[in-house]
Amino acid sequence: MVEQMSYTHHVVGSSPTGSTAARKHLREKVRNMGKTVGTVSHYFDHIGVAVLDLTGQIALGDSIDIVGKTGPKFSQTVTSMQVDHQPVKTAKKGDEVAIKVDMPVKDGDTIEKE
Repeated sequence: MVEQMSYTHHVVGSSPTGSTAARKHLREKVRNMGKTVGTVSHYFDHIGVAVLDLTGQIALGDSIDIVGKTGPKFSQTVTSMQVDHQPVKTAKKGDEVAIKVDMPVKDGDTIEKE
């Protein structure tokens, strides 16, 4: 006969769900994760550039996630961005911006950032 044993983990001074500050930080991080900032309106495969219709702001150096209809595709850093064929450092809601992408994308893919 094998006796079943259960194990519990207790840390002095902590609750199973963590400290109040840690829970607050986690809630804030989840609330800000994956904010949609635009959608792909066109992709130029021969030069690896996506045209985005922005619903939020992005800037050079931002980390973005490009999400397809079937789930996450890939993450990358914005390294090159143009509005009306002119290099820009930031782009805002309502702008149509072209960015260099690391992998192929499709029209309708969404752009998210933290």
